[in-house]
Amino acid sequence: MELAVDFVNWLKNQVHDFAGKYTVADHRAFPAWAFTFLFDLDDDQAFNATDTLTQGDAGIDGWYFDTDNSVFHLIQAKYHESPESSVTSPDGLRALIHAALLLRDSSAIATGPHHDKLSEVSLSMQQALDDNFSISLDYIVAGRIGPNVRTEIEIAVRTLGQNYTATFYDTERMQELWVSDEPIGDLSGETGDFLVSGTGEYYEKGKLEVPGVAKSAIVSLDGRSIAELVSKHGARLFQANVRYYLTKTNRVNKEMAKTLESLEGRSAFWLYNNGLTIVADDYEFIETDDGTVLRASNPQIVNGAQTSSVLRDRRAMIEYGDVSVQTRIIATERSDLGRSALTNISEYTNSQSQVRISDLRANDERHKKIQRAFDSLKEPIFYERRRGEWQALDKAAQTKYAKRRMKKEDVGQRYRLFAVSSGIGAGWMRPDVTVECRPTVPGGVD
Repeated sequence: MELAVDFVNWLKNQVHDFAGKYTVADHRAFPAWAFTFLFDLDDDQAFNATDTLTQGDAGIDGWYFDTDNSVFHLIQAKYHESPESSVTSPDGLRALIHAALLLRDSSAIATGPHHDKLSEVSLSMQQALDDNFSISLDYIVAGRIGPNVRTEIEIAVRTLGQNYTATFYDTERMQELWVSDEPIGDLSGETGDFLVSGTGEYYEKGKLEVPGVAKSAIVSLDGRSIAELVSKHGARLFQANVRYYLTKTNRVNKEMAKTLESLEGRSAFWLYNNGLTIVADDYEFIETDDGTVLRASNPQIVNGAQTSSVLRDRRAMIEYGDVSVQTRIIATERSDLGRSALTNISEYTNSQSQVRISDLRANDERHKKIQRAFDSLKEPIFYERRRGEWQALDKAAQTKYAKRRMKKEDVGQRYRLFAVSSGIGAGWMRPDVTVECRPTVPGGVD
């Protein structure tokens, strides 16, 4: 994408205005402004999350623990006065990899002005690793990052472990996000061709008694063809998606991307992935020399933006025929009823409750034992090992605990702090180590 002068000027003005608000230099304001742009943090949150920009910060320019999306972000930011042309050297970017290694062991952090802050970051990152969250090393640059530098960084980050990924935001990428956030049109008057995975791999549903819906079908689409259309049309394919933000592409499911990296994973993608929902003005199945094609008029991916984004980002490693994606295609009428149906489909398919990695571990025997132990105290404490468990209790049960309640995440964070400060490490993970926690104040544990 060719850089636009108006975007470069907009970026520089945004950073300069942010710098003026906090009376700091532009290079200091840049990572904080980037947090507001990429992660939707408010200004004060962003500034506080990037307050390690001085000598001795181990190369970390900011951090953000996104518990809602199971991602822990470590940030390295570089601001160039000429973001349209300046090229970033790899030297400054390598520091973040060393920082990620350092943060694995908070006891190794040297005494100094940043000891407390880095220890806090280390504890949060270790908690993220315990919960099997993704650790994203984000390189945010008002300038250019050369392809060789990207490759070097990606290879180095992979050596840190399977939880670690590298994400790059240079000027060109930020312009793409800026364009996507501007008022955009859909694909009215245009068609998109999706390749069907194989012969007969679609099923057309009979007429639905839903006002505004003309017809619908279930089809297996070729992942590479989806990736190419997303790459070609970008945000115009998602104009009707109530939850699609290109600024959130750093939050895509790490495991999904990992699945695409192996032949076995690509073959099983249809089973592992929830698929897409596409709404169109009309569609038809056409037989061509290359196979069956789903030709859709004004296609809109209303659910599955993360899947589509991952396929686009990994399309270099995907050949036609490698990946099959289960898809619903729905044609809505060109009327008020049709527009209402489109809105409802987009909203309802994006409203399912998110399942977190920590939720999947709520039924581990360890958590059940902790729950029983808290419940057996003289003044019992309710250990909420599952989200929403407290609300599910009746009033009589809640009265028993007199509002004494602890979430498993709170207990884990306090234990981590206790373990590091006392030097016992991760003893609670071992069957031969017993750790006793005694409540000392109502409603909490020291």
